[in-house]
Amino acid sequence: MGCQSSFLDIKPNTQTVVPSTLEDFESLLYDENVFRYSTPNTLNMIGSDEYSIRDAHFGTISGNKSTQFQTQAYIWEKNIFIGDEPRMDWEYGYRRILQCNVALDGLVVLQINEQQREQFNKIKGMAIFHRAFSYYNLAQQFSPVYVKEKGGTSLGLPLRLTADPTLIIPRSTLEETYRRIEQDLLESLSLLPLNQSTNTKLDPTKQAAHALLVRLYMQMGEYNLATVHATACLKLGSDLLDYNTINASPSYPFPLEGKSNVEVIFYNQAASTSIISATRMIVNPTFYSLYENADLRRALFFRTQSSALIFKGSYSGGTAYFSGLALDEVYLNLAECLARNGKDMEALNYLNTLRQHRFRPEEFQALSNLGSDELLLMILEERKRQLYFRGLRWEDLRRLNKEAKHQTALVRTVNGVAYRLEPGSVRWTWPIFPTAVQNGGYIQNPR
Repeated sequence: MGCQSSFLDIKPNTQTVVPSTLEDFESLLYDENVFRYSTPNTLNMIGSDEYSIRDAHFGTISGNKSTQFQTQAYIWEKNIFIGDEPRMDWEYGYRRILQCNVALDGLVVLQINEQQREQFNKIKGMAIFHRAFSYYNLAQQFSPVYVKEKGGTSLGLPLRLTADPTLIIPRSTLEETYRRIEQDLLESLSLLPLNQSTNTKLDPTKQAAHALLVRLYMQMGEYNLATVHATACLKLGSDLLDYNTINASPSYPFPLEGKSNVEVIFYNQAASTSIISATRMIVNPTFYSLYENADLRRALFFRTQSSALIFKGSYSGGTAYFSGLALDEVYLNLAECLARNGKDMEALNYLNTLRQHRFRPEEFQALSNLGSDELLLMILEERKRQLYFRGLRWEDLRRLNKEAKHQTALVRTVNGVAYRLEPGSVRWTWPIFPTAVQNGGYIQNPR
């Protein structure tokens, strides 16, 4: 009541800057707290069947109001949120999208000369890619699995394409959400550079755009298009880590933040979360049993601590969980797409090439003489081995549950009580955070 309207024109402090130059917009997209450390996929990691926690830890986490939603998500409860918890994934995703849109809005009105064209294109491509990456991850959590026949009626995401906060944006259809992601990624291909300009691997490149398009098209069941982009991705670089050169002794054996990891195309990591911290998460023995004795990943990925099997093999090179894009995933994606299109020998070649880098030379045996169904199952099993705890398992299960022969029910036991998530359940789609529903007027996901 004591304010004058002119007070609104005064900057809070002398450090406040309104982005207006190419350098300003580029700085927005290099904000590591926003674009590196909080991939919006935490709920998917919590809901995955790759791990378990002890009953005592479950009780500790569920007794805290700010973390209780994590235990509710762990057992796939109908009601997860009580309203006081941090909005995490939803907020992380839309904070990224906001900064992308600030940059894109500014670029529209910016006057540049021809010498600035290359930098302009790179910044625009980065913003479009980051926005697509965020919408893709949000869709895997807060929208139902993509089914072509239902895409026009299923609910997608609110598609904010401008930074204007006053606009009321309702939820789009799922088809519109996926087509927006596709459009952004295809446009970014014509703008992004071939190589990263820093060693942080935070720069998206053409290779990263191809890799994310592969994920997108696999979710859509468009395996021919996925094959095209996976092939294009590997043409830009196909080096794999030779696990024989990695020392398994350190607590975390892989290079820190993927900086010297030739497989990492685009670095991101999941937000820190109590329930899946390294001190609480216990590796599901069913997954560990998939690794042969000669498989180097047994020692590189896992260690025993206090009688529990602990995961140490993240491509983050530390306690964080890598959730970016890497070539090992592209190899497996391409192998699956080829197998689904009846190109078994090509698929087997990519699968064997990856596996050859995961075994000691004298103990590696190439897979051969596999029938079509057996080959596809082997590829899907290899995904479980190689892509352990990257946030991909949940979205893999969602798309595979569309096929009767690949359906999987998840089961967990807590304090002697068994909890089960059946294929086809609406609980494969997480609820939107209540405050977001209230503020945006969104239709909530059924549970």
